[in-house]
Amino acid sequence: MSWLCWNVRGLGNRRTVRKLGSLVRAQDPNALFLAETWSGEDFLKRLCRELLFDHFWIVPQVNRTGCLALFWKNSVHIEVISSSPNHIDTIVGSKPETKWRFTSIYGFAEAARKHETWSMIRSLHHSISLPWLCTGDFNEILWSHEKLGLASRPEGGMKLFRDVLDECGLKDFGYAGEKFTWKGKRQGVWFLRGSTGQLQTISGPSLTRAPRYSISIPSLRTTNQLSSIRKASFQG
Repeated sequence: MSWLCWNVRGLGNRRTVRKLGSLVRAQDPNALFLAETWSGEDFLKRLCRELLFDHFWIVPQVNRTGCLALFWKNSVHIEVISSSPNHIDTIVGSKPETKWRFTSIYGFAEAARKHETWSMIRSLHHSISLPWLCTGDFNEILWSHEKLGLASRPEGGMKLFRDVLDECGLKDFGYAGEKFTWKGKRQGVWFLRGSTGQLQTISGPSLTRAPRYSISIPSLRTTNQLSSIRKASFQG
């Protein structure tokens, strides 16, 4: 199973649309999450068809926030359970024993509103107990070495991000490829949590940062305890 997530920072430029099309053709994802599309619903519905996806969920633009879109194919069963200008929360799978949770996040960029992002993640954490994959553009980094140049990020802000991940049992999934994904803009991260759910294995050999994220999930089964998986499967 393959997923593609990208903060496109606007789809008004045809060059960006062509690049997106090339990525989709190359990666052939089952689902595609787009942040900051800055596009109308009609355009995004048309884009969904052009990229050969079968279903869509679109969060309308609120001022300059939101414009989120999730496209997916018939090859994957997705149920959207909640959304806002800052997230799309879904359950993946049709059988109870194989269901898991995928949440795409777009965090507040303004320093004064970052606490709203952390509150939202905490609220999502308490809503459903399933194995949880959380990704997107959080508009924050975990550690100072993730940023190069200009002013350093305030340690207090990064610690608040780390605190909410620890509280929700989310762990950085790591990556392969270029360390830095942007120049002076934003960064995205994958996190995964398992609550009362159990997983056999989750691995991401195709997880990259250049500039999108994709992940392979070969199987999701209720056979091994999550604590064992955390020790064996998560790195970075």
